[in-house]
Amino acid sequence: MRNYGSIQTLDVFADGGAQSVSITPGSTVQPAEFTVQAPKGGVDGNWPLAMNIVKKITIGVDQPASGGSAIAADNLPIVVDSFNVNSPLLGLTHPRDTFTGMISKHVAEFFSAGYTYADGARVQIPAADGDTAVVMYQLLPFAQENFNKPHHFAPWLGWLNATKITTYIAASTAIAAYSTGAVTEAPCSVSCWIEYVVSSELILPAFAQYHLYESPASGGTTVTVQGIGTSNGMADVKDGSRLACLLELCNTGLGGATDASAVTAVTIPQLGLDLTQNIDSFFSAFRRAMGGHRGPIALSATVPVPDRGGDPYSMTSTVSGALNDGTALYIPWRFVGRNQQITKLPRFFGDLRVTRTFSSTPSSGKYRFVTCELREFGEAKKKEMIAKTGRAGKLERIFENGVPDASDLNRHPHKVASLPQRVVF
Repeated sequence: MRNYGSIQTLDVFADGGAQSVSITPGSTVQPAEFTVQAPKGGVDGNWPLAMNIVKKITIGVDQPASGGSAIAADNLPIVVDSFNVNSPLLGLTHPRDTFTGMISKHVAEFFSAGYTYADGARVQIPAADGDTAVVMYQLLPFAQENFNKPHHFAPWLGWLNATKITTYIAASTAIAAYSTGAVTEAPCSVSCWIEYVVSSELILPAFAQYHLYESPASGGTTVTVQGIGTSNGMADVKDGSRLACLLELCNTGLGGATDASAVTAVTIPQLGLDLTQNIDSFFSAFRRAMGGHRGPIALSATVPVPDRGGDPYSMTSTVSGALNDGTALYIPWRFVGRNQQITKLPRFFGDLRVTRTFSSTPSSGKYRFVTCELREFGEAKKKEMIAKTGRAGKLERIFENGVPDASDLNRHPHKVASLPQRVVF
């Protein structure tokens, strides 16, 4: 939100016009569905661009009578099984298999919001028997705050008409993964809104697509991340993508097959990464790209999170040795800097081979990778999106550094032209 005025909000309602949906957590996953209806078409002749979808989740956490374990804020997203956003025009923008509660919070929200969280971290839930009311805010992003033009990823609100936004509340026992015997309970409610900014020009955006790739961990050291740059549920996007991040999820909260401390070397030749044994170098560079300690600063009312704690580590970790610590949530093989330009990112389409060596090679579970891929809509979809405005318009390319000269365009058109385009009426 660096380049604009104040965020404005559009309420999104459940069926029947309800502002929130009440749920009693039980033995199964339960949905709360909202539909974007009749969104703002314009504001004083300008264009409202959707920056983020925000979900507010209120839920009770009941610690067992025998006492459980203290529950830190970074573990609370497990009370949500997943999110799903399906647009009739744009397709599956936030797919449920990728947007689990934990990945949504610690990857999609954290990276897209500019290496920060939407709501900060509440204090720990005490281990002692008792009920605690928890309020969480989850950001489902369109805009990318780490880029020099974050709103160039934000669709016009009119393109989101009839979009279904679903929150799946996890089974009541899901929280027991962090405190044995704990359960979630009523009162539990979900509400939803869209954050937007008003732009004097209509941007036909690039789309930042987060996607989860999984492969069996069966004793090998090379994993093939299959199908990067394919549509992955989006409606009419061009083949290939610019790769904004490549994260290998670890077994600390995000379900990977190993932990960062067990990886002893990596090579990704297709991205120009030669054999590298200093795995902690990726964490060191990532910390500086983030701008230092960007995660939570407190664990409880009296216990601060160490400067080396917090993202990309669990809040309760104490990282005193190498930065490729076993409490890391993910290994940041690729990530963006601040004020990132789209054209500086590598283009990729196809299967990506990632080879690591391990101190102990996993033989079960799954290798899990999450990418953030920048996509360009197909030409037919662009025409359909312009037609939705009800006005005749044409597209004008946006360039990262003004308008390049003709020789640059002839020699390197894909390097100088950004994926978003401006609609000129």
